[in-house]
Amino acid sequence: MNKLGVTIKCQNAAIAGVRLLLMVVLLFSGIIAQAQETFVITGKVLDANTSQPIPYASIGIKGKPQGTATNSDGKFEFILTMKAQSDSLFVTNLGYHAFKIAVKDIKNPKSFFILLQPRVYNIGEVVVTDEGTDAYEIVKKACDSLTKNVSSVPFISEGFYREYIKENGNWARAIEAALSVYCDGKQYVGDYFYPTRLNGLRFSKNYLSSFVQSENYNQISLFMTSNMDVKRYTMSLNSMKFKVDSMIYLDDQLIWVISGKPDKTKEKAYYRTEYKMDPNSGKIVKNKIKETYEVEKNTDYFFQYRYYITDGDFAFVKVTFRDTAYRPMIRDELKTYTGLFISYTTTQKSLEFGRYNDLWYPKYMSEFKEISYYKKKDSVLYINVVKQSDFLVNSYQTELVTEIPKAKEIRMFKDIYNQGYVYDKIFWSKYNKMADDQLRREVFTDLRLAELERDTSKYDQYLAMKDSLDKARSTTMNASMVGVRDTSSNDLNEATVPDLFFKVQIMAGKTEISTSDPQFKGLRGVERHQHDGMFKYTYGNESSLNDALMLQKQLLSMGFVGAFIVPYYKGERITLDKGVEILNSH
Repeated sequence: MNKLGVTIKCQNAAIAGVRLLLMVVLLFSGIIAQAQETFVITGKVLDANTSQPIPYASIGIKGKPQGTATNSDGKFEFILTMKAQSDSLFVTNLGYHAFKIAVKDIKNPKSFFILLQPRVYNIGEVVVTDEGTDAYEIVKKACDSLTKNVSSVPFISEGFYREYIKENGNWARAIEAALSVYCDGKQYVGDYFYPTRLNGLRFSKNYLSSFVQSENYNQISLFMTSNMDVKRYTMSLNSMKFKVDSMIYLDDQLIWVISGKPDKTKEKAYYRTEYKMDPNSGKIVKNKIKETYEVEKNTDYFFQYRYYITDGDFAFVKVTFRDTAYRPMIRDELKTYTGLFISYTTTQKSLEFGRYNDLWYPKYMSEFKEISYYKKKDSVLYINVVKQSDFLVNSYQTELVTEIPKAKEIRMFKDIYNQGYVYDKIFWSKYNKMADDQLRREVFTDLRLAELERDTSKYDQYLAMKDSLDKARSTTMNASMVGVRDTSSNDLNEATVPDLFFKVQIMAGKTEISTSDPQFKGLRGVERHQHDGMFKYTYGNESSLNDALMLQKQLLSMGFVGAFIVPYYKGERITLDKGVEILNSH
């Protein structure tokens, strides 16, 4: 056989080999794709006693480093692989018993309601450790126990970050990102910037002014360095005084709640001017209002830390910080290159931990910061900026961890808009993110208005939308508004059950009163029931629990303190637990 024939046979063999390899790759790709098929559990977590949504409750898979959290409305969306059918869903929150259910037993994953039972601290049934209950000593022991309670080896946190910035009263920029954050296992106090990789990005148009844009080019790295490490919350221990506020539970774990504030404080009066229109004369009337606040001695400033620490092993479960300047504190050292002076008016931060393999890892971080810029000291406000950010950790990588390569890190001193990232719709459809909440709806309403305002062809649409929003924001809640559907709350694909209805109880007493009594604030359609020897008054008759939650929220805002939901099934009043059980079974 000539060389050409040998060559052709070799080529054919090579082609056949490639085809076989492709078939194998495709086969395994199919297997992997099937293994990675996902499903979503969507629901709300409620307080079993008050029926009110529980914000930022932890939702996770028992024994695995993955999870999510409810938003400020108590809603969650948890994306899982099909393998999770053999796992258990685990829900926890400070002050409550944990909730556990096998994933395969969730019959309606599109609308799954979870009731958490409050667990109240009863001093008679608790044995407190004998290592001393002095508040300062407890915080100090927690600091000394950091190396044994938190991971001292490298790990990577995978999670969902969002950053919204408001300028002069209007939200003007929004960024949401899927991040990997590398932690080397060390504790830092200084400006250590955690290596961070961007895995996915979605953002709005940028409506910040050029000045504010220049000051806020990339907040992700700054957010991580100021919130990720618990030591940042313990830097001022020696200049504070502490007290035990309370003791609560996290499921079966007893938690100390300790607050710290400036060592020397005093009450100080401040005056603010309020302008109102006189309804009779139509003139603007100026009122001087006196308000008294606790401040650090010889300052116009106050701060407070709060520490949630386990009894026994002294682990930080949660830490929070807030500070407020009641009079602008113009800081010379923070004068920017633009010549403006800076005042940090308000800051609020929190860092919460989750437990995995007997160690505590950062689970959720949030930061609210208000900054004012002035042209001169004590001059009128030039620009006001509000930043609101949070980071929800979805999972931890604790094995085979390598540092994120420098080439893959987010570039600190370059705007995130200009780093070449693109939106991937398929990626986001399978990624665990914070469920849409009131804050996000408010942000994107403002951004939509900004977009319409700049589009001259849609200016009429902008005016109509702005007019309706202004009316809604200025209208005080009254009886005529009750029953109007608040679509921001109606966000679950909820099944209804025949003969199951939900009412909102607004009042109860041993003495019967008329449903037209002024105590009912003009509500029409109040119903009176006799139950357990008392007269109980309810409003509404909703087939949807989610609609009842919306109605409860409206009634609470009207001043019906303690309004809560009561279910009725086949005409009989039942417990909320039973109502949710019936609803979840369909």
